[in-house]
Amino acid sequence: IDGFRELMEEKGVGRFDSYETWCPRMLGDARFKAVPLADRKKLFLQEAKKQGSGQQRADAVKKRQGFERFSELVSTAQMNGIFDEIQSSEEAFAKLEASEHSKDERWRALMPSDRKRLVVAVFLDEMRKRISEAEQASRDFRALLLETVLNLETGAGAEPPTFGEARRVLRHEPRWKAVDSIAVRQKVFAESAAEVSKAWLKKKRKQAEEEDELLERRKRSRRTEAQDEFRKLLEEHIRCPLELSWQEVCVLLRSQMLPEDLDEAAQEGVFNELCSEDLERRLAAFSDVLHKSKADDIGPELPFMEACKLATAKVGGEARLRGVPQADLKRSWE
Repeated sequence: IDGFRELMEEKGVGRFDSYETWCPRMLGDARFKAVPLADRKKLFLQEAKKQGSGQQRADAVKKRQGFERFSELVSTAQMNGIFDEIQSSEEAFAKLEASEHSKDERWRALMPSDRKRLVVAVFLDEMRKRISEAEQASRDFRALLLETVLNLETGAGAEPPTFGEARRVLRHEPRWKAVDSIAVRQKVFAESAAEVSKAWLKKKRKQAEEEDELLERRKRSRRTEAQDEFRKLLEEHIRCPLELSWQEVCVLLRSQMLPEDLDEAAQEGVFNELCSEDLERRLAAFSDVLHKSKADDIGPELPFMEACKLATAKVGGEARLRGVPQADLKRSWE
């Protein structure tokens, strides 16, 4: 059996080779004939399968070693900067293939299709890393701007500076230098400055609104105080507001110190409020007399004018209803 196996190895029998193909070729060898005829085909198929498995393992090991050696070559080229400034995988492979690295024996460790696939994978990985680093550098650069020249808290309330002003202040900072593209710096600065400007304007607008609101509250407070002060002045000097016109009141108060925070229109408004209150009091007294009077004295059959005369006498004299519009009295009577 060992001799039969050695014979098959010497001949290079493959895993998928058939017994019928190899039998005539090995029939003249004594090692082939040493195995009984009934067992030869079965033994041939068993050993062919084993030899195929072993060959596959050997091929896999060889291919793995080839990948490792070629990967070492590509890594060396990558560290030497062969992919710098390269923007496409096709360009990356062409440059590596045209370089001195292609003369290295490790270059031939892989088939051409495998070489290209591995180079493309390495290049794309570097591109992803390059993009990630650039994005991080941009984020760090933006953070630098917001911490310094675009910081609203330390900017003394001023508008954001120009790019040139920022460059003079920050050009020696590592995070400034990490972004090697002037165009990218300007773009990040413009975007950040726009955001800060928007926030700055919003902050100033809010401050202005708060100041206006505070001013308005103070104004309303002074106006309320002035109205109260003027009301006390009217109550002190004008006993019967309904009996006087606003012009007459102005003449009576000419010698008095009037509140400065109250214009004439507002003063007249306070006077009109007093008149309304005085009217309500007099009408309430008139209505009270009507309700309390006996039906025989002031009944529904009594004319309005007669009812007014009788009610006025009961209220306490005609003077108590002086200045009350007749229409208001009639509504109360009805």
